[in-house]
Amino acid sequence: SESTKGNAWDLNYPSFALQTLPNKYFVRTFHRTVTNVGTPNSTYSFTVSKPPGLEIKVEPTILTFQSSGQRLSFAVTVEGNIDDMVSTSLVWYDRVHQVRSPIVIYV
Repeated sequence: SESTKGNAWDLNYPSFALQTLPNKYFVRTFHRTVTNVGTPNSTYSFTVSKPPGLEIKVEPTILTFQSSGQRLSFAVTVEGNIDDMVSTSLVWYDRVHQVRSPIVIYV
């Protein structure tokens, strides 16, 4: 059988975790794919609180699903310089649902 090499941070888990060195600048991009299990024609925006020492970017900033079961991908880039554990959450939301994913960066 053939295996595919990848990175642990790109496993399609609903959370984001990264170990880094204390007081050393880092940049890491996580890739995720989500599946619409709700109604067709759903549009989700996101919110994320940015703890001190971190910059967090999400692309695309809006996920628009045309059908139930449709899959869409997004990327979360975290960068900064920390000396202790930092945690926050990424929340995708529409008018009815909220989907929360924890983000933890630790030394």
